[in-house]
Amino acid sequence: MTGSTGGSRNIHEIDNLQVCATYMGSYNTIDHYRIYHDGSGLTCSPEYVSVQACMDADCTVTYAGQASAVLTTSSGWSSTQAFLSDLSNNAYLRSMTPGTVSFNIVGSSSDFVADDSPRCFIGATEQADCSMEFYDSGFIFDVPDHVAATSQSVTLSAVRTDVTTQQCVPGFSGVTRNLTFSSSYDNPTSGTLPVSVNSNSIASGGTGLALGFDANGEAALDVSYVDVGQITLTASYAGSVANGDDGLVMTGNDSFITRPDHFDLTIPANPSPVATDALGGVLTRAGDNFDVEVSARNANGDAAPNYGREVTPESVGLSAILVAPAGQSNPGIAGSFQCLWQRLCRHHSRRLRLWPVQLGRGWHHHSVPRRWQTATTWAAAM
Repeated sequence: MTGSTGGSRNIHEIDNLQVCATYMGSYNTIDHYRIYHDGSGLTCSPEYVSVQACMDADCTVTYAGQASAVLTTSSGWSSTQAFLSDLSNNAYLRSMTPGTVSFNIVGSSSDFVADDSPRCFIGATEQADCSMEFYDSGFIFDVPDHVAATSQSVTLSAVRTDVTTQQCVPGFSGVTRNLTFSSSYDNPTSGTLPVSVNSNSIASGGTGLALGFDANGEAALDVSYVDVGQITLTASYAGSVANGDDGLVMTGNDSFITRPDHFDLTIPANPSPVATDALGGVLTRAGDNFDVEVSARNANGDAAPNYGREVTPESVGLSAILVAPAGQSNPGIAGSFQCLWQRLCRHHSRRLRLWPVQLGRGWHHHSVPRRWQTATTWAAAM
């Protein structure tokens, strides 16, 4: 390396300079963090939250790799470090006192400091601020993810915080209480079909149900939802003078996802009866477009109208198996889907060669044989 002052004062010229590094990595900037939670928690039990590191404003891309950040909160909060990856990070946090707790998240080093403030969501609904309400008593229950229109047996526990141990103990014992159940559409954010609890449809403004609690403070629920998507179910109770608990407020909620049971496929222009040899009816010429309609169905065989209306719309993929003539080229299919109301998806398909086609019906998330109605077979899957 050589250097000189050149022809002017305070100007230094350097040439033949090389900079070497043992490692060169790409520079990624985290746009913001997202915190997902259910809106409320109990002081006697850790509360579940989910954290994402988003690389853009819409969070279409999350951080690829492992990041490190710290959840910070207002007083009364037991906080932990959050290790983030390209998938959601799950953390269990706890507030020891009732009331509203505000929280924030900060990257643990300069590499993981976000450009913008964190954004917090209850389900799919964004909060104006990042906060959660904690109670000394409430309800705990877990509705598992399941196939739409299948009944789920759920145990609801009424609990309160023991003033000595700070642990959860039964809140009710051997009594019947009237609870109010309500539900909200998280993803998609609207819908037309209700959640059912103990064979009662839950109205948009809430539905009252009488539940019998055993000595352990537990009551049985039967939960069903005939559509698909993410739903939050909330249970609440307001005390009364008659029950000797005037002023008591208890609440609890859980989010769950329902998925299609199977898909139904039809080809509107397919001749009837379908061709079984070269003399049979012709659907269309090789290379021409034709429509394939796919409908998402629940376990009862009914259409699931919310399928395809998600924040990031779900779709389906088609596959084809050549049956005749055996051993020949099978170029596959190409096209795009357009989902309509009642989850009728029309796929504008195109095949380079056209052989007799048989329509198929595929089961989603089930390891059971496929039934075929009658030469190329088709199946749909998510």
